[in-house]
Amino acid sequence: MLGLDTRKLSYGGNWKFLTYVNLVLQTVFFGLCVLIDMHTIIVPLVLVQMYIQNHVYPSRLKSVPLICFSGVLCISWLQWVHHASGIWVYTFLGEISLMSRLVISGVTLGLLLLMHLLGQELSGRIWGNLGTQKKRN
Repeated sequence: MLGLDTRKLSYGGNWKFLTYVNLVLQTVFFGLCVLIDMHTIIVPLVLVQMYIQNHVYPSRLKSVPLICFSGVLCISWLQWVHHASGIWVYTFLGEISLMSRLVISGVTLGLLLLMHLLGQELSGRIWGNLGTQKKRN
């Protein structure tokens, strides 16, 4: 077909319209995304929620491997999309070397763990470690 890579045109198939529908629904139901970047509003909302509600965190022995697994799964999904369609979800990934992508992936996973541990520590300071205390019978 005139030298076009059909993988770039067909990824998502009949479901690719959902990205547009999702954008419209978020704009309609959460009007803030028109005015404020969705990545920026998350931190203040999480901090407000942290003051309103106590969070009970699992032990670090359980949570750290689960977070690492989730992060690796997300990074793997980015690789799969590129493999299946020939396009990068984040276009800058196509412009950098494999080593740079590995470093960025490692740093991102480290930041994910750091944010979890920071949230756990901050919640403990606010609520006095209520979530880590075991019930005594």
